[in-house]
Amino acid sequence: MQHLSKQFDQELDDIRSRLLAMCALACHQLDRVHRALDTGAIFSAEEIAQTEREINQAHLDIDALCAMIIVKRQPAADDLRHVLASMHAINDVERIGDETKRTLARLAASPSISLATRSELANMSAMVIRMLKAAMESLSRLLVVQAYDVIRSDSRLDAQYATVMERLESVTPQSQSEIRALLDSASIAKALERCGDHTKNVAEAVIAMVRGEDVRHQPLSSA
Repeated sequence: MQHLSKQFDQELDDIRSRLLAMCALACHQLDRVHRALDTGAIFSAEEIAQTEREINQAHLDIDALCAMIIVKRQPAADDLRHVLASMHAINDVERIGDETKRTLARLAASPSISLATRSELANMSAMVIRMLKAAMESLSRLLVVQAYDVIRSDSRLDAQYATVMERLESVTPQSQSEIRALLDSASIAKALERCGDHTKNVAEAVIAMVRGEDVRHQPLSSA
Protein backbone atom coordinates (compact mmCIF):
# COMPACT_ATOMS: atom_id res chain seq x y z
CA MET A 1 0.00 0.00 0.00
CA GLN A 2 2.84 2.36 0.82
CA HIS A 3 4.40 1.62 -2.59
CA LEU A 4 1.13 2.35 -4.37
CA SER A 5 0.68 5.59 -2.41
CA LYS A 6 4.16 6.75 -3.39
CA GLN A 7 3.52 5.89 -7.03
CA PHE A 8 0.22 7.77 -6.91
CA ASP A 9 1.96 10.85 -5.48
CA GLN A 10 4.44 10.67 -8.34
CA GLU A 11 1.59 10.55 -10.82
CA LEU A 12 0.02 13.66 -9.28
CA ASP A 13 3.40 15.40 -9.43
CA ASP A 14 3.67 14.37 -13.08
CA ILE A 15 0.31 15.98 -13.85
CA ARG A 16 1.40 19.22 -12.22
CA SER A 17 4.76 19.20 -14.04
CA ARG A 18 3.06 18.63 -17.38
CA LEU A 19 0.55 21.38 -16.64
CA LEU A 20 3.37 23.79 -15.82
CA ALA A 21 5.10 22.91 -19.09
CA MET A 22 1.83 23.53 -20.93
CA CYS A 23 1.50 26.92 -19.20
CA ALA A 24 5.06 27.76 -20.29
CA LEU A 25 4.09 27.13 -23.93
CA ALA A 26 1.07 29.41 -23.58
CA CYS A 27 3.29 32.05 -21.97
CA HIS A 28 5.64 31.77 -24.94
CA GLN A 29 2.75 32.51 -27.30
CA LEU A 30 1.70 35.46 -25.14
CA ASP A 31 5.25 36.78 -25.27
CA ARG A 32 5.07 36.64 -29.07
CA VAL A 33 1.86 38.67 -28.96
CA HIS A 34 3.53 41.21 -26.70
CA ARG A 35 6.60 41.54 -28.92
CA ALA A 36 4.43 41.86 -32.03
CA LEU A 37 2.54 44.72 -30.38
CA ASP A 38 5.50 46.37 -28.69
CA THR A 39 8.21 46.11 -31.36
CA GLY A 40 6.41 44.96 -34.49
CA ALA A 41 8.17 41.60 -34.35
CA ILE A 42 7.06 39.13 -37.01
CA PHE A 43 6.79 35.39 -36.45
CA SER A 44 6.35 32.68 -39.05
CA ALA A 45 2.98 30.97 -39.27
CA GLU A 46 4.74 27.61 -38.86
CA GLU A 47 6.45 28.44 -35.57
CA ILE A 48 3.18 29.76 -34.17
CA ALA A 49 1.33 26.67 -35.37
CA GLN A 50 4.00 24.38 -33.95
CA THR A 51 3.62 25.84 -30.48
CA GLU A 52 -0.15 25.54 -30.81
CA ARG A 53 0.21 21.88 -31.74
CA GLU A 54 2.41 21.31 -28.69
CA ILE A 55 -0.19 22.97 -26.45
CA ASN A 56 -2.97 20.85 -27.95
CA GLN A 57 -0.94 17.65 -27.55
CA ALA A 58 -0.16 18.50 -23.94
CA HIS A 59 -3.89 19.03 -23.40
CA LEU A 60 -4.67 15.57 -24.76
CA ASP A 61 -1.83 13.87 -22.86
CA ILE A 62 -2.69 15.41 -19.49
CA ASP A 63 -6.39 14.75 -19.97
CA ALA A 64 -5.66 11.09 -20.72
CA LEU A 65 -3.36 10.82 -17.70
CA CYS A 66 -6.02 12.32 -15.41
CA ALA A 67 -8.65 9.93 -16.76
CA MET A 68 -6.31 6.98 -16.24
CA ILE A 69 -5.67 7.98 -12.63
CA ILE A 70 -9.39 8.31 -11.89
CA VAL A 71 -10.12 4.87 -13.34
CA LYS A 72 -7.04 3.07 -12.06
CA ARG A 73 -6.53 4.68 -8.65
CA GLN A 74 -10.08 5.68 -7.75
CA PRO A 75 -8.68 8.54 -5.67
CA ALA A 76 -10.25 9.70 -2.44
CA ALA A 77 -11.79 13.16 -2.24
CA ASP A 78 -8.61 15.10 -1.41
CA ASP A 79 -6.64 13.57 -4.26
CA LEU A 80 -9.57 13.58 -6.66
CA ARG A 81 -9.88 17.36 -6.37
CA HIS A 82 -6.26 17.71 -7.55
CA VAL A 83 -7.04 15.66 -10.64
CA LEU A 84 -10.31 17.42 -11.43
CA ALA A 85 -8.82 20.88 -10.84
CA SER A 86 -5.98 19.98 -13.19
CA MET A 87 -8.48 18.97 -15.86
CA HIS A 88 -10.23 22.32 -15.50
CA ALA A 89 -6.90 24.15 -15.72
CA ILE A 90 -5.68 22.44 -18.90
CA ASN A 91 -8.89 23.49 -20.66
CA ASP A 92 -8.17 27.12 -19.79
CA VAL A 93 -4.52 26.94 -20.83
CA GLU A 94 -5.56 25.39 -24.16
CA ARG A 95 -7.93 28.30 -24.71
CA ILE A 96 -5.11 30.78 -24.06
CA GLY A 97 -3.29 28.99 -26.86
CA ASP A 98 -6.29 29.41 -29.14
CA GLU A 99 -6.67 33.11 -28.35
CA THR A 100 -2.98 33.87 -28.86
CA LYS A 101 -2.81 32.00 -32.16
CA ARG A 102 -5.77 33.96 -33.52
CA THR A 103 -4.34 37.21 -32.19
CA LEU A 104 -0.96 36.64 -33.84
CA ALA A 105 -2.69 35.91 -37.14
CA ARG A 106 -4.75 39.08 -36.80
CA LEU A 107 -1.67 41.17 -36.00
CA ALA A 108 0.16 39.83 -39.04
CA ALA A 109 -2.73 40.98 -41.22
CA SER A 110 -3.33 44.32 -39.45
CA PRO A 111 -0.50 46.79 -40.15
CA SER A 112 -2.84 49.79 -39.80
CA ILE A 113 -3.29 49.60 -36.02
CA SER A 114 -2.00 52.89 -34.62
CA LEU A 115 1.12 53.09 -32.46
CA ALA A 116 -0.95 54.48 -29.57
CA THR A 117 -3.34 51.54 -29.70
CA ARG A 118 -0.48 49.06 -30.04
CA SER A 119 1.06 50.56 -26.90
CA GLU A 120 -2.18 50.16 -24.96
CA LEU A 121 -2.59 46.58 -26.14
CA ALA A 122 1.06 45.85 -25.33
CA ASN A 123 0.39 47.01 -21.77
CA MET A 124 -2.52 44.58 -21.59
CA SER A 125 -0.42 41.70 -22.94
CA ALA A 126 2.31 42.47 -20.39
CA MET A 127 -0.30 42.31 -17.63
CA VAL A 128 -1.52 38.92 -18.83
CA ILE A 129 2.04 37.56 -19.00
CA ARG A 130 2.68 38.66 -15.40
CA MET A 131 -0.58 37.04 -14.34
CA LEU A 132 0.23 33.74 -16.04
CA LYS A 133 3.75 33.64 -14.59
CA ALA A 134 2.31 34.28 -11.13
CA ALA A 135 -0.30 31.56 -11.68
CA MET A 136 2.49 29.17 -12.68
CA GLU A 137 4.41 30.02 -9.52
CA SER A 138 1.32 29.47 -7.39
CA LEU A 139 0.75 26.12 -9.13
CA SER A 140 4.37 25.05 -8.79
CA ARG A 141 4.48 25.73 -5.06
CA LEU A 142 0.74 25.42 -4.33
CA LEU A 143 0.61 28.96 -2.97
CA VAL A 144 -2.95 30.06 -2.24
CA VAL A 145 -1.99 33.65 -1.41
CA GLN A 146 -0.37 34.11 -4.81
CA ALA A 147 -3.36 32.50 -6.51
CA TYR A 148 -5.60 35.13 -4.93
CA ASP A 149 -3.20 37.83 -6.16
CA VAL A 150 -3.73 36.56 -9.71
CA ILE A 151 -7.49 36.75 -9.25
CA ARG A 152 -7.18 40.35 -8.05
CA SER A 153 -4.97 41.18 -11.03
CA ASP A 154 -7.74 40.12 -13.38
CA SER A 155 -9.89 42.98 -12.09
CA ARG A 156 -7.11 45.42 -13.01
CA LEU A 157 -6.86 43.86 -16.46
CA ASP A 158 -10.63 44.22 -16.90
CA ALA A 159 -10.33 47.91 -16.00
CA GLN A 160 -7.57 48.37 -18.58
CA TYR A 161 -9.69 46.57 -21.16
CA ALA A 162 -12.61 48.92 -20.44
CA THR A 163 -10.32 51.94 -20.88
CA VAL A 164 -9.03 50.67 -24.22
CA MET A 165 -12.54 49.94 -25.50
CA GLU A 166 -13.82 53.34 -24.39
CA ARG A 167 -11.06 55.06 -26.35
CA LEU A 168 -11.64 52.91 -29.44
CA GLU A 169 -15.35 53.68 -29.34
CA SER A 170 -14.58 57.42 -29.33
CA VAL A 171 -12.67 57.22 -32.62
CA THR A 172 -14.47 58.11 -35.84
CA PRO A 173 -12.84 56.15 -38.68
CA GLN A 174 -12.25 57.99 -41.95
CA SER A 175 -11.51 55.07 -44.24
CA GLN A 176 -12.01 51.35 -44.70
CA SER A 177 -8.49 50.69 -43.41
CA GLU A 178 -9.25 52.65 -40.22
CA ILE A 179 -12.49 50.71 -39.74
CA ARG A 180 -10.54 47.46 -40.12
CA ALA A 181 -7.88 48.67 -37.67
CA LEU A 182 -10.52 49.55 -35.07
CA LEU A 183 -12.23 46.18 -35.42
CA ASP A 184 -8.93 44.33 -35.18
CA SER A 185 -7.87 46.38 -32.15
CA ALA A 186 -11.14 45.63 -30.37
CA SER A 187 -10.82 41.92 -31.17
CA ILE A 188 -7.25 41.79 -29.86
CA ALA A 189 -8.21 43.65 -26.68
CA LYS A 190 -11.05 41.17 -26.12
CA ALA A 191 -8.74 38.21 -26.74
CA LEU A 192 -6.28 39.50 -24.14
CA GLU A 193 -9.12 40.05 -21.68
CA ARG A 194 -10.20 36.44 -22.24
CA CYS A 195 -6.62 35.25 -21.69
CA GLY A 196 -6.76 37.03 -18.35
CA ASP A 197 -9.99 35.24 -17.50
CA HIS A 198 -8.48 31.87 -18.36
CA THR A 199 -5.39 32.67 -16.28
CA LYS A 200 -7.62 33.58 -13.36
CA ASN A 201 -9.30 30.21 -13.75
CA VAL A 202 -5.92 28.49 -13.43
CA ALA A 203 -5.37 30.35 -10.17
CA GLU A 204 -8.82 29.28 -8.99
CA ALA A 205 -7.85 25.68 -9.77
CA VAL A 206 -4.84 26.02 -7.44
CA ILE A 207 -7.15 27.12 -4.63
CA ALA A 208 -9.38 24.12 -5.34
CA MET A 209 -6.35 21.81 -5.16
CA VAL A 210 -5.07 23.19 -1.87
CA ARG A 211 -8.23 24.10 0.00
CA GLY A 212 -10.91 22.09 -1.74
CA GLU A 213 -12.86 25.31 -2.30
CA ASP A 214 -14.62 26.22 -5.53
CA VAL A 215 -14.20 30.00 -5.71
CA ARG A 216 -15.47 30.33 -9.28
CA HIS A 217 -18.20 32.95 -9.62
CA GLN A 218 -17.77 33.85 -5.95
CA PRO A 219 -17.04 37.31 -4.49
CA LEU A 220 -13.31 37.69 -3.91
CA SER A 221 -12.31 36.87 -0.35
CA SER A 222 -8.97 37.22 1.34
CA ALA A 223 -6.49 34.35 1.18
